[in-house]
Amino acid sequence: MSKKRNPTREIEITIRLHIPEGVSLAELERLIDEAGDRAKREALESAIGEREPESHERCGYRGTLRNKGRTHLRFHTMFGEVRIKQPRYRCPVCGEDVYPLEKWFNLISPGPVTPGAYRLAALLGIEEDFEEAARALAESTRGQVCLTAKEVHGLTQRAGQAYLDQQEREVAILLEDPDCYRQVGGKANGLFCVEADGGYVPAREGREGKVAKIWWDYYRRKQGERPVIREKGYVATFQGTEELGRRSLALSIVGVTEETRVWLRGDGAEWIRKVLWEVYFPWATYRLDWRHLRDYVWRAVKEIWRDRERQLEYGRRWVQWLWEGEIDEFLAEVRRIAPRRPEAREARDRLVKYVEDNREGMGCYRRWHEQGEIISTGVVEKAVDEVIVRKQKKRGMVRCIEPPD
Repeated sequence: MSKKRNPTREIEITIRLHIPEGVSLAELERLIDEAGDRAKREALESAIGEREPESHERCGYRGTLRNKGRTHLRFHTMFGEVRIKQPRYRCPVCGEDVYPLEKWFNLISPGPVTPGAYRLAALLGIEEDFEEAARALAESTRGQVCLTAKEVHGLTQRAGQAYLDQQEREVAILLEDPDCYRQVGGKANGLFCVEADGGYVPAREGREGKVAKIWWDYYRRKQGERPVIREKGYVATFQGTEELGRRSLALSIVGVTEETRVWLRGDGAEWIRKVLWEVYFPWATYRLDWRHLRDYVWRAVKEIWRDRERQLEYGRRWVQWLWEGEIDEFLAEVRRIAPRRPEAREARDRLVKYVEDNREGMGCYRRWHEQGEIISTGVVEKAVDEVIVRKQKKRGMVRCIEPPD
């Protein structure tokens, strides 16, 4: 019994190129590129052919639709703008016009553009501000894909929303039945790491984007003096801490078992402790970022004393105590000082509260560092810089896919 072969059509395109005398290699390359793009557009137009609708899905009519002539259809491809005449039909039941080619093409608006042009525009829109992305798109395609900054913006927003929808579906599946995913990715007695941080966006109302970085520690490799994590993922949202916690927990389920050690690191912000830790990761070990703790101490010291020598004396001693994990000695001395200025007393009280609130996440940072543990949240801070700062804080980039809290 012979296999049924799919019907195919053969299209032959001839390229004619007029080359002037004495042309340079760069000019010759440009002429060949342009001729190739023209041939690709011609091949696309020849391959489209005719498509007649068999029914009208919206109203359910399955009879013959009335042919109402042709209309122009313009769209952007990776090899330039294509303009064709497409057939237009009208449903005799509801009176709606039907364009079968547009349905078959499944073009993406704004533009409209083909999937290839959409993907490139969205990738560039993610990396740069939209005006620069539109320029880079035209340059990378030798002027064949020319979109406005507003169109690149719309395509980038569309791609972001599609990713959010996909992530939401995955989160729902994971939370509904986590056991079927536990065998994926994890190792017995492995260490699973979660880092969280936020970035404030000076939009009209002002809001904070929140990011969580997630990885298995066995993906960490030594590269020179700095460790590099080769496989990691992240969750980012402007919809508040609860949504960040829900999505982070769903992704953390993959490969995590009862034997898995889980570490949650943060900069001491209350939302990290009260929501991410106490609500979504109560079994995790909390770690306070060392650099934030050190910097908090130095800021307080400079507010408590105006004298440079005292600042250095107390700052160095307090930082050394905390580095060695001598928290009781640190708190005892901080409480004993009695500044006269109100702002100095407020700085002392804030420092005491910061350390007391985060005490469970503190310890001997020197020993942790010598054991090769990560004691900073630099991984998630880099993610905040890439996801929020580089995009949302540029001129014209304060709009976000998701609504504010």
